[in-house]
Amino acid sequence: MEEVSRYKMKKKSRQEAVEALMIQCARSEKSVHDAEQLLYRWGVDRSEWDGIIELMLNEKYIDQRRYANAFVRDKMNFGHWGAYKIAATLREKKIPQEYIDEAMAQADPEEFARKLKRELRAKLRTMNREKYTDYKLRATLVRFALSRGYDYETAGDTVDAVLAEPPREERPRRESTR
Repeated sequence: MEEVSRYKMKKKSRQEAVEALMIQCARSEKSVHDAEQLLYRWGVDRSEWDGIIELMLNEKYIDQRRYANAFVRDKMNFGHWGAYKIAATLREKKIPQEYIDEAMAQADPEEFARKLKRELRAKLRTMNREKYTDYKLRATLVRFALSRGYDYETAGDTVDAVLAEPPREERPRRESTR
């Protein structure tokens, strides 16, 4: 039984798929896995995939190492993901472990900790501290950090550091002078 798509998309020929994939790869980094998903979505014959992917690799439209570096940078800076989540997602996308290790080595562990601390402070501001016991508050924040892809030790240490900080006083709102 053939899978039915929600979108009526005309199947692309090999040439149309190559051109469309070149445009997609020029816009943003793509992995081989991403390219395969696009080819599947476009209904390109499976027997054509290897040739198209090989062309994209040879022409440097797709570069797994470059993709891994860009992915780590983006998810760390914009997605505020931890190292575990980033590495796991790259493995899901079938990026070679060697490239994952290289890309993760470029990430600054101190920067990961600073970003987690900032995220935890923001999360804490959204929580009503009176509703939580100390234990439950810490557990909630640790779970939050783990869901962001940080390891348990880093999550626990950073949560403890954030909870040890004095509560931030709400800044009085300035009156508008307009």
